[in-house]
Amino acid sequence: MQVDCGSDHSILVDNGGRVFAFGSNKHGQLGIGSFNDEFQPQVIGRLHDRVTQAACGTDHTLLLTGSGQVYSFGNNSHGQLGISNTYHSV
Repeated sequence: MQVDCGSDHSILVDNGGRVFAFGSNKHGQLGIGSFNDEFQPQVIGRLHDRVTQAACGTDHTLLLTGSGQVYSFGNNSHGQLGISNTYHSV
């Protein structure tokens, strides 16, 4: 349904609203609960709703769900996640 790419990571959203992430994960931008790089798509499993849209920045990712929730993870050195702490991962 959708593919979006950051500097060194990619996010895929399938027709069912599941999200797959792979690539560099130095800042937790894959949202998989670790900082390990992944060379095969990994399901982001802790989302509570169907994802309808994804956007990647250089080292961060934003997801929008069908109910209007926004998930953000990765590098937040310039406030790009919209939260107060420096790093955050789902």
